[in-house]
Amino acid sequence: MSISPQNAITIFFNVTPDNGQCFNPPEVFLWFISMTVMSCTWSLLFGSLDFRKILRHVQIPLFEDKSANFFISLTGSLVWNIAMSVLTAYILTTGGLASSAPLRYLLMAWFCRPLPGAATLPTSLFDYNAFRANIQEIIVVESIYALPPIYLFGTIASESIHFGVHAKYYLAQDKHYHFGFALLRGGAAVDLLAWILLIFVLGSIVFVLMEEGISKSLARKDDRITWTLLALCVLRFLGGGLLWVGSVQLSPANFCPTKSMITKITLLWTFVPLVDVLWRGVWGVEQQENGREGRYD
Repeated sequence: MSISPQNAITIFFNVTPDNGQCFNPPEVFLWFISMTVMSCTWSLLFGSLDFRKILRHVQIPLFEDKSANFFISLTGSLVWNIAMSVLTAYILTTGGLASSAPLRYLLMAWFCRPLPGAATLPTSLFDYNAFRANIQEIIVVESIYALPPIYLFGTIASESIHFGVHAKYYLAQDKHYHFGFALLRGGAAVDLLAWILLIFVLGSIVFVLMEEGISKSLARKDDRITWTLLALCVLRFLGGGLLWVGSVQLSPANFCPTKSMITKITLLWTFVPLVDVLWRGVWGVEQQENGREGRYD
């Protein structure tokens, strides 16, 4: 696959099959916003404590240790989101390697898209206690899901230095190219910072789990970890938006999927969060204790 100078640092987003239609920056941003809206909608409809009480009737009580069920819930959610991301990357490569980036590159690009976790809390604040468990689960899953794209962030950060030195005349042709380059490089920097902070936070969580034990840590009602991870979700949302919009701005003919690709992916990610929230509801609800609703978070 030949790489033109303007997309030398946007190879991860390269989708140019026959009959593709190129996205402009507002279109790609609104595309991700529409999927975020759908995810938040499913969370509002099916992520509340009241609805999880209904799901209790179909709960699968395989383990007496509730923390085991909790980890099955999160592991299943993570595996589901990763599997659907691989399917998404495959859909984007249906034009063949000659017209698209390799599947592994597109998978990294999809991993670093603006994720809905940052928007889930604001849409649930009218009844935080009812949606607290769902919010925490989404944030934890997203935090682990966000680890693989370090390869993309590092590549863009290193290649942008080389590109910036050798593409001065190209960037000077049109201010839009220069603006796109700045967005792309800024997105990589923001995501790199968020990734480093996330590693530190996750390492601290693992240390606490080892010191206190899993059951005690899950039973503790401490929102400091939740708010810390949420702040990183917001940072990653910003970085992902800058990366995708910057890539399209810098190389307008780089991301040109077909209508069929967009339709399949949009439909897929309309229902992925629905299955996700129902799965976590089935496994994640806690049995009633002393006449009150309890939960290990």
